[in-house]
Amino acid sequence: MLSTCAVITVSDTAARDASTDATGPMLLNELQSAGYSLPSRAHYIVPDELSAIRDAVRCAAVSSRLVVTTGGTGFGLRDVTPEAVGPLIVKHAPGLVHLMMSTSLAVTPMAALSRPVCGVTQEGALVVTLPGSPKGARENLMALLKVLPHALELISGSTGEDTHRAMGAPERAPNMTDSAHICVHRQRDEPRSLQEHAALRSFDPTQGVARRYRRSPYPIIQMSEALDLILQYATVGDVERVDLSAIVGRVLAETVMSHVDLPSVPTTNVDGYAIFSDDSQPRRRLMSADQYQDCQELEKWAVRVATGGPVPARANAIIMVEDTTVSETGQTGEEITIDIHAIAKIGEHFRQIGSDVRAGDTILRQRDLISPVGGEVASLAFIGRHSVLTYRKPVVAVMSTGNELQELVQTTTPQVTAAGVPIVFDSNRPSLLAALKAQGFDAIDLGIIGDDVSKIKQALELGLSRADVIVTTGGTSMGESDYLKTVIERELHGTCHFGRVAMKPGKPTTFATLPGQRPTLVFALPGNPASALVTFYVFVMPALRKVSGYRASEWHLPRVRVQITSDFPLDPRPEFHRVSIVTSQEAPYLRAFSTGGQRSSRTISMAAANGLVALPSSKDAPVAVLKAGSLCDAILIGPPLTSTRD
Repeated sequence: MLSTCAVITVSDTAARDASTDATGPMLLNELQSAGYSLPSRAHYIVPDELSAIRDAVRCAAVSSRLVVTTGGTGFGLRDVTPEAVGPLIVKHAPGLVHLMMSTSLAVTPMAALSRPVCGVTQEGALVVTLPGSPKGARENLMALLKVLPHALELISGSTGEDTHRAMGAPERAPNMTDSAHICVHRQRDEPRSLQEHAALRSFDPTQGVARRYRRSPYPIIQMSEALDLILQYATVGDVERVDLSAIVGRVLAETVMSHVDLPSVPTTNVDGYAIFSDDSQPRRRLMSADQYQDCQELEKWAVRVATGGPVPARANAIIMVEDTTVSETGQTGEEITIDIHAIAKIGEHFRQIGSDVRAGDTILRQRDLISPVGGEVASLAFIGRHSVLTYRKPVVAVMSTGNELQELVQTTTPQVTAAGVPIVFDSNRPSLLAALKAQGFDAIDLGIIGDDVSKIKQALELGLSRADVIVTTGGTSMGESDYLKTVIERELHGTCHFGRVAMKPGKPTTFATLPGQRPTLVFALPGNPASALVTFYVFVMPALRKVSGYRASEWHLPRVRVQITSDFPLDPRPEFHRVSIVTSQEAPYLRAFSTGGQRSSRTISMAAANGLVALPSSKDAPVAVLKAGSLCDAILIGPPLTSTRD
């Protein structure tokens, strides 16, 4: 964990209404994702006033080593953040200011109108002042995150050796790039990262097929290591305000508190009559609530009330309609008098002011998921919130590669090429698009791309321009036309972080990033249909959930304990066996039924599958076969069934 940090939002508007602050929560989230810890108070919202800004910075600097302000750095009449922060700085950091300005100017010339200041306060805290817009603030923060750990290390009195050692190691810290670090405070020759020194590992197609690799140049890694790499590069999305009608499936980027007491006046939770309790008067005449306010003989009267309706101010008990009879009616059938057949208890059936929710009560917390059950939406509507801040869900582009693939719309019968090669229907793209839609993600269909370097490059560039994440299938193995890694590394200057994983199915799974302000994640999944779907749930879904704002404990799909109903042979590689998970009234565990043959090309092994049983490697298990009745862990990719399919 890195140093403690605090964020100060400087805004007259946000100071009046905290719900309008989109930048502050976003910065806190990015800093947490980068490894910074938060003190008990990590977020301040102050108006554009010199004294308020200075007080907040001084207060934050006591408990935080890094203080980030957002807003008030422009040329507006109320923009006074630099004037407020400047006098508090005892050691200025013009290099950080230059880094921020150059980053912003690369995006827009309007950045020249910003007036950031950076430096160290007397308390030893590093203060940086970011723009007020979420986009500008995030761009500046992403640039600063590359150097902040080292800066804070030096401010604390360290020599910086920890950073130098980390730079020489093969592992990379989150949010750090591959660029070499030249330490100006202690000039010395430092090695560039291993990735930069290493030659490109992908095959160069200009060398001819005879010179292609006979062994994969990508080392095989364990699943845990692969997931760690993926989650290192997956960063939480931007914050945006969303109407209540569109928030299902979103993750809250703010903690929502009630601003009112509910109910705001005393109400009743039954249909009946409001009375002033006096058991000596079982017969009551009816009057309106307005008349009741001025009534002199309350014990003789009653007011009809409905569930959820207000109770007259001078009433102290409610009699349910079921405990009364009508003793007199008017000419039009209206009630004139009623007889009460129950003892009235003072305060019974009342909903007192604030008995449901008090002003200041926490309704939902940041990182809570808005589920399709409806409870979260109802709670927000209950307190009058028509919109909330949520994390933006990533847009995912999907494409299949392979000359042998054809669209379903073209024919219902598989064809054969002129060379006699059978053409197969593309099942990967439709299944992945369906899975993404079911999980609530917007998906872009890039289509089927032939095994051609220029076509693959063009498709990836299109995905790069329109999506946050790209998912491809096929083209990741050792075939003469498997060009995906080649295009990523040689044409688009991306980085393949791994190209093989010790798992079954899914060994050729590849994860890469393409350069940009926020690197685009690329998941190159195997072409075999079962492999594609299994690796989607194992690798892609955790990344999408992290980007969507889920808590770290919720990045991975849920795991459950299941009892297998047949023998499962073990493989030297850890394996995910496709199963139907079924609830059972008799058995104490969920039961897992195999979907049949588990060959990776057997697409129908995913039909009716709602779980992936995680089988250990035969190298690590004392047996070669897990017998029926054994207990195993399984990843839930769908809700448990109540019965097996016939």
